Amino acid sequence: MANVFNKFCSLARQSCPSASADDNKEWPKIRFLPLLLDPFRLFIDSFGSFLGLAFLFGGLMALISCLTGFPFICSLKSGDEAFYCSSSLWLYALGLLLKLLLGVLFMVSWQRCMSEKKLFWPEIFRPGKKFAMTLLTVLGFLGLFVFPLVSFFYLAERVPNPDWRVEVAVFAFFFFLFIIPLFGMRMLPLLSAAAEGDAGLGWREVWRKTSGANLKILIVLFIMMLLFVYLSGALLGGYAGIEIAHPLYVAFSSEFIYDFLILMAIAWIMGLSYSLKLFLRGENCHE
Repeated sequence: MANVFNKFCSLARQSCPSASADDNKEWPKIRFLPLLLDPFRLFIDSFGSFLGLAFLFGGLMALISCLTGFPFICSLKSGDEAFYCSSSLWLYALGLLLKLLLGVLFMVSWQRCMSEKKLFWPEIFRPGKKFAMTLLTVLGFLGLFVFPLVSFFYLAERVPNPDWRVEVAVFAFFFFLFIIPLFGMRMLPLLSAAAEGDAGLGWREVWRKTSGANLKILIVLFIMMLLFVYLSGALLGGYAGIEIAHPLYVAFSSEFIYDFLILMAIAWIMGLSYSLKLFLRGENCHE
């Protein structure tokens, strides 16, 4: 099945430039179909490694969620839960932080799998330069979403100005803040570069060479988001009404499957980032 999918992907090759291409010349445009298929091709090629990593990290993330009182099944809110559900903001923040750190460790390990480097299991939980670089890059991407959040709360709380010109200027400014994260997605190749320890790829180079690809990247990310929402919605519906029968088992298993889906989505995003990095480096995207 993987060979069939790879052959299908090879029909739409990314026109990767030569690694010695003159930077003064116009960089080739990124094509949409290879951009869409490459993350899933990389995922299938390293699926065995993904299963091992996902079971390890998914189990740890599920354990954290259950111990802090925020398993996936608590979102049903039936009121008769026989397992622990918390409403503590501090516990939620602690669990989120621990899962973020595990997610970054997963990114670094998954990057090694995609780049066909041997993964030594004792090195997975040994933080190093790659982990620090990836964590800072992830925090940078998450920081982009501060702008729309600030805009939303400001517009929701402000008192409208009677001068329509002021209102137009205010909404134009805050509309720009809303779309900053969308343009920031062009920097996605930096995520793979950080996980691989490639410090030579700069944000100016990424911005210049991904010119005209912003909408394509956003559409691919949107498709990935739709797949994740559909799968997580199906999971939520499948567990509805049965959380009372085997409370501890259902609480842990549902959270594990949900975290498994999160790791799958992260693997897809890392595959997209890696595919873009290969293109920007002028390497062959389809060996």
